[in-house]
Amino acid sequence: MLKLAGEQLEGQLADHIALLDAHTYQLMDSLRTNKNQILTPVQAFTTQVVTAGRLVATIMVVPRALTISHLLIDVTGAASAGKFARLGIYGIGANLYPGSLLLDAGTVAVDSTGLKVLEISGGQSLDKGIYFLAVISDGAPTIRGYQAAWSPLGASASTLSAFSLSLYKGSENPSALADPYPTPDGEWTAGYGAIRVSSLD
Repeated sequence: MLKLAGEQLEGQLADHIALLDAHTYQLMDSLRTNKNQILTPVQAFTTQVVTAGRLVATIMVVPRALTISHLLIDVTGAASAGKFARLGIYGIGANLYPGSLLLDAGTVAVDSTGLKVLEISGGQSLDKGIYFLAVISDGAPTIRGYQAAWSPLGASASTLSAFSLSLYKGSENPSALADPYPTPDGEWTAGYGAIRVSSLD
């Protein structure tokens, strides 16, 4: 690297190293802030009927350090009056299973249709890595889901036609998220939920 007049090589190297895209460029390194994001390559959108008391953890590949300001789900078919969904984030455990609870963000009502947005007080910072977006409800709303074009969890054990995107555990208490994530009952080829990114860190 050439040194320009009046510049220190150490300073140039520090700037070069700090530049995220200096060596490689990943498409998902650049995310628009204050927009809803699904951090998985989506193949198709679906609708999913939620099973009451089932804790679903959908994998998220976070491409860089960022801060999340909101979690959200899209209710397309309302549950009965007074029902809610609890949202949160788990870290990664052994063999790409959900691990420790990072955030129990609280609840949104699911007894009406539409986008249900839950603000995270103070935001939630995440480093680059793999996380899980958790959803559990005390009712059975229908919500917008999606299937993955690719997932680190690999293809379903029974077919090559779809990738596993979520893990689930039944008969959990929706009044609080379990910590750590309990041993899953199985994997699922659909996921749901999204995040809103407030800053790229």
